Amino acid sequence: MPEEKKPLKQIVAENLTALRKSKGLTQLELAEKFNYSDKAVSKWEKGDTTPDIETLQALADFYGVTIDYFTHEGSRKEKEIYVTTKPKMNRPLVCFYYSLIAPIVAILVYVLVLFFGHQNMWPIWTWMLAADSILLFVLSCVFFSRGVKSFFGSLMTWLIVLATYLQLGYSLPLPQGYLLWEVFLLPIPITIAFVIYGYTGKKKAETKEETSKEA
Repeated sequence: MPEEKKPLKQIVAENLTALRKSKGLTQLELAEKFNYSDKAVSKWEKGDTTPDIETLQALADFYGVTIDYFTHEGSRKEKEIYVTTKPKMNRPLVCFYYSLIAPIVAILVYVLVLFFGHQNMWPIWTWMLAADSILLFVLSCVFFSRGVKSFFGSLMTWLIVLATYLQLGYSLPLPQGYLLWEVFLLPIPITIAFVIYGYTGKKKAETKEETSKEA
């Protein structure tokens, strides 16, 4: 005798409950996000009522699934075809791995230079830091907020100028290169611009958060 299929309302209710718990939310917290009462959410999860199609779509977007996810039985893995969002990458770890590129290249170049009998090219280490800061700035533009981008942008600017200054001191006759301290005036306006950029981004985020709370 074939197993009796669960009522659709019960399947939807079980999926709504499982998804809410997977987010670590209480019924009240979920209700507040969608302007419903916790009693309404409780009725959904008991199968007494079912959210209307617009609310189901909003819930689907929130949980990163399609509406079909709610109407099918099984684990999340079994319903993978109905999942629209993929697991988030560990952004700090990705940045850390990419930041190893510059030191590895610098070590290889340094060893090769010494191997072929050339003089000690110590400025390569400052250029390594500058290259690393450029890479981290690019990654911050992809992954992080304005504040983080502002920090790495400022850091990149100062390290590039520092590397340039030390390279001039190394390459030009002493003490001619090290007298060019004026190069450190260049990053000041750029740093101010980055700080303003990061600050305005923070203010916009705060304003947006306040607006969403009022709504």
